[in-house]
Amino acid sequence: MVVDEPIDPGVGLAIAQWPGDAPREALSAFRVEHGISRKSFYA
Repeated sequence: MVVDEPIDPGVGLAIAQWPGDAPREALSAFRVEHGISRKSFYA
């Protein structure tokens, strides 16, 4: 069983408020800045 990486509550809030029409490169930059995987972002 794979354990999901823990996400800081502030980052989780930012993910929850992420605009659906944000540019793809903005998502990549956000993930790199906060050190989270694509899987964690969409989980």
